[in-house]
Amino acid sequence: MNRVLKRTMEINTPRVNSKIMNGTASEILDAMPAYLDEFFRSGLRSLSDKINFNYLGYRRMAPLEEYKTMVARNTGAVVYDLSHSNVYVVEFRFEYEGVVINRPIYLPYATEGNILVMGGATYHITPVLSDTVITPSESGVFMRLLKAKLNFTSRSRYFIVNGNKVTGNVIYGNILTPNTKQVVDNIGHPLISTALYLFGKFGLSETLKKYGGADDVIVTNDPMVIPDDGYVVYETSGVKPRGLKLVPYIPHNVRIMVKGDKLNRAYVDNVVFGAIYTLDILPDIETDLVNIFNSNDTKTEIAFWRITLGRVIYKNSFSIDRIAQDLDEHYVALEGYVDDLIRVKLAESGNPAKTFFDLLAMIMTKYSSWVLSSKEYNSNIENRYIDILYYLTCDIIIGFNRIILSLNKRITKTSEISYKEVSKILGNELGSRRVYNLTKSTEPNLAITGVECSCDIRYPKVTSVLEDRLVLSV
Repeated sequence: MNRVLKRTMEINTPRVNSKIMNGTASEILDAMPAYLDEFFRSGLRSLSDKINFNYLGYRRMAPLEEYKTMVARNTGAVVYDLSHSNVYVVEFRFEYEGVVINRPIYLPYATEGNILVMGGATYHITPVLSDTVITPSESGVFMRLLKAKLNFTSRSRYFIVNGNKVTGNVIYGNILTPNTKQVVDNIGHPLISTALYLFGKFGLSETLKKYGGADDVIVTNDPMVIPDDGYVVYETSGVKPRGLKLVPYIPHNVRIMVKGDKLNRAYVDNVVFGAIYTLDILPDIETDLVNIFNSNDTKTEIAFWRITLGRVIYKNSFSIDRIAQDLDEHYVALEGYVDDLIRVKLAESGNPAKTFFDLLAMIMTKYSSWVLSSKEYNSNIENRYIDILYYLTCDIIIGFNRIILSLNKRITKTSEISYKEVSKILGNELGSRRVYNLTKSTEPNLAITGVECSCDIRYPKVTSVLEDRLVLSV
């Protein structure tokens, strides 16, 4: 071969990036223990203060220790799975009342070419082009948190604003899903306004001031109260909500007046529309709301809104005391919905939120613009990222969330939880072999694909492939 030609070709031919060609899954999966470590630390923020349960950290087991712990368990027989699996053992350490609880868990690793072997079968690990927490669509907004998957949508309804009849949105979503069969009473199946969650955290006035730029808020049912100039006055249209069975229906007379030099009108409108809609379906709370609001007792008002939220969710299933208890537990859990991992993803997408309630306020502000521009939003690569870890750890994440939920519920029924009970809950929800569910689950995992042919060409068939979460999943 001509040496000049050879040298010219070598100089001008682009070099292949070996990392891209051979796949990056191996490197990403090496970070899985640290990923779970950060999640466990953040997840404990949702735990009741009454429970002395802590997370201590993790360590990888040495091969001999792994054998003694996972195989030779002093049961009289040694059971070993002869089929090959790409797994290793990491011990996560917890502590309850000063006593350590060790949970050894199998975690997966990948070999060159993004290959994962489980139970003797070979799979490709396929990165997923995922949304950055928030996924708007023409029908609403989907949020994928590590603690929960939430859908928010809206329904149009007439309201009176400054004396004019307008069409406004009631934004709603099932953040708290009851695990008991609900009765159907006079209010039927009402919308659970997202604004109620903000009221149950801050109260009506503080909700409007904290995020909406309001300087003053007036709540009255006295028609003789005439606000000064500069107030935006919200009233009900008097139309009975769909599904409401109250006969005769007598509309409430509550007016909510908001004033501010720099009002965030999109947010204020959506929040107040949610409040008025709730009064429309529960007109009997009119007098209580006006009296409690004007007493300037924020603590009592917050309790009032939580009970109101519980009445909308549970209807007549539970007593007021039970509703108050359940909602207090629920708000403790909500504090952990935006953890450090989610906080980073939100910041990367240009939607920073420090708390879950910051996130709800963002939805109340941007809902309409997100829905109207959903196609442009989802096509913007800045709002997407390539993910593997979430999809390969989802079973462990779900299991840990159930642990927190179980402990919080248990502490409301008894003053003390035994070490044995806590250890049993951890064993049930953080089982050592949960990773094997990745290939055994009836619902396919987006990040795992079975190898079709052992002679597949690596780059065009495997390592260059991305799954689009927006297409394959909701």
